[in-house]
Amino acid sequence: MKVNAKSYPHPVLGNGDDLGGSFKVEFPYELGREEIALNPTFGLKNAAIEDLIKKGKASFVAEVECRSTFFRKSFSTRNQVERFSIPAKSLRERVTVGFYVCAYQDIKGYRPSEPHSDYEGATFDADAGDILAVGGYSSFMAEKSFDPLRPPVSSFVSIMEGFHHEGPMQIDYELEKI
Repeated sequence: MKVNAKSYPHPVLGNGDDLGGSFKVEFPYELGREEIALNPTFGLKNAAIEDLIKKGKASFVAEVECRSTFFRKSFSTRNQVERFSIPAKSLRERVTVGFYVCAYQDIKGYRPSEPHSDYEGATFDADAGDILAVGGYSSFMAEKSFDPLRPPVSSFVSIMEGFHHEGPMQIDYELEKI
C-alpha cells in the first residue's frame, strides 16, 4: 500500500519518518450477493497510540469510498480484528479503502512515542477526528455474483470480425452465443 507524505499539525505514524513503529493492515474481503464484508486486521506497533486506543481516546478507522455510486463511509473500531458489512447494492466497480488511527475525542498534551528528533519532547493537542496514524490504502473490484435476471450482454452476444470486409452484417444463431 503506497502512502504519500502529507503535512499534518502533529507527527503521524506512517507519514514519512514522523514517528517510529509501524501500522499495517491485512485486508481480506468477501463479495456476497446481499452484502460485501470487509475484514481488516490492524497491526499497530507504537506505544503511545496503542495506549490511546486502550483508553478509548483513539480508534482504528476504515474509510470506504466508491466513486461509481458516490458511497463514502467511515467504520470505526478499537478491535484489532473487525468485520464491517456494506449492502452490495451500495458498491460497484472499483472501491478504495483507507486505513487510519484517528482521535476519538480531543486529546490535550498528546506526547507521541518514538518521535523524529524534530519533535523530541514536544506535546500536541489533537482534536476528535484528527489522524494519528496512516495504514495505507487498498482497493478492490466490487464485481457482484451473477444475477440471472440482469445478465451482462456478453453472456449471450459475441461480436467478431467476419470473413468479408464489405456487405451486410451476418448473424449466426447456431453457436452458443449470437
